[in-house]
Amino acid sequence: MLFAMAAPQLACSRDSASDTAKTKGSSKGGGDDDESAPSKSKKQKKLSNDDDEAKPKKKKSKKAADDDAPKKKERDPCDDADAPTWKVVKAVGKAPTLDVSYPEFTSSCTEVAESLSAVFSKDAKRRRAAFEKDYADAKRDGSTFLDGFDYKFECIPTFVSARVVSVLCGETAYTGGAHGGSSREGHTFVIEGTKLREVKLAELFDGTKAWKSKVARLANGQVTKQRKQRELDPVEDSKVEGALGPFALIKMGVVVYFDSYTLGPYAEGSFDATLSFDSLSGLLADDGPVSKM
Repeated sequence: MLFAMAAPQLACSRDSASDTAKTKGSSKGGGDDDESAPSKSKKQKKLSNDDDEAKPKKKKSKKAADDDAPKKKERDPCDDADAPTWKVVKAVGKAPTLDVSYPEFTSSCTEVAESLSAVFSKDAKRRRAAFEKDYADAKRDGSTFLDGFDYKFECIPTFVSARVVSVLCGETAYTGGAHGGSSREGHTFVIEGTKLREVKLAELFDGTKAWKSKVARLANGQVTKQRKQRELDPVEDSKVEGALGPFALIKMGVVVYFDSYTLGPYAEGSFDATLSFDSLSGLLADDGPVSKM
């Protein structure tokens, strides 16, 4: 009976509360006035927004406008630099029979020019210092060969473009003994942005093909002619293939060098072979250094 009696009392309480709320509402001016209040508020907001839009907007300062403007990428002089230019520089030494020279490069891309110049200047100065030491030691020891001491080192570019630079260096020296010595070496660089990448002979060719034996056969054709002129017997293609290494690029092709001792005794001398790009057709790498010349 306790739970059965409680429900009507709760219902009665709800009705009383509802009546009380209506009475309070009437005492504040009636229900119609309350319903119109939100509508007035929306109109006021709209008028306020219209007033804001009607006000002249403040102009941005020139600095602020510049800051907001899309930034233009500054032109990098290395992106479309022309081919470097060069001049010969002498590395003067203390020994009286010392002759060392190397190329010094200039370019709109200073990083490339400085890197190229540094490669050859450092090497030339290192060789100069080594010969000067040999000369000083021989002089101190009273060498009978001192008057014949002689050293020459020279580097000359054989091909220069905006993306490929090839340089041939040659060295001849006499520091005593039965005879002097000589050697040649090529340095070929691909320019990639501001970086230099030195390449080897193999990088010129398509690695999927038997390029080495074919290049050796072509080179030996010219070597054989030179040997015949010197009344020397020919050598096998395999010997030429084993001696492939030093090279330089020229406008029309590749020059490979064979120094003394590489194909025979010192007395036979050195040899070289110029291989045109036409003769190497089908062997060169499609995206190799030659394609960038």
